[in-house]
Amino acid sequence: MGEICSRLISPSRIKDAVHVTSASTILEYFNYLEETYLIQRIPRFAASPKASMSAPKKVYACDTGLVTAIESVDEANFGHKLENLVYLKLRNPDDSIFYFANDTDRTECDFVVERRDGTFSAVQVCWELSRDNEEREINGAVRAMERFGIKEAVLVTRDQSDLISQGGRIIRVVPSWKWFAEK
Repeated sequence: MGEICSRLISPSRIKDAVHVTSASTILEYFNYLEETYLIQRIPRFAASPKASMSAPKKVYACDTGLVTAIESVDEANFGHKLENLVYLKLRNPDDSIFYFANDTDRTECDFVVERRDGTFSAVQVCWELSRDNEEREINGAVRAMERFGIKEAVLVTRDQSDLISQGGRIIRVVPSWKWFAEK
């Protein structure tokens, strides 16, 4: 289960890996996992519901303890686990959560939350912001901010703090312990 958490999942790709003949069978299994509250899937934001439904979904575990119990300890997965925890904190029955991907420049924002009042917020998650990933993480948040008219986004990290200003938009880099403590 840990191998799929916080990742884009496409049933047609999985069917080949597990030697199943039909992607609809894989989709059925994901539906069962979702119905039993083991996972939740979030859609990609798209202009039309049809486009959103056909795009790969991101999968999150509802019980991170179960994921930890069945997978090996691997520091490479810490970022995915942090993203999963952020998702669990963002969940609210009154809000809609999706991920945003810009095909033009291949950027992605982990979470865009649409509140009941019609406002949006953007949350990006990164275990450690470094020279290797800084541009990708910031550009993903900025593209989502531009698309949804958001002035300030949050980038949750393991333990870094910063304030990034780009094009009149602010990205608050916040350590996870502090972000989880916020209301």
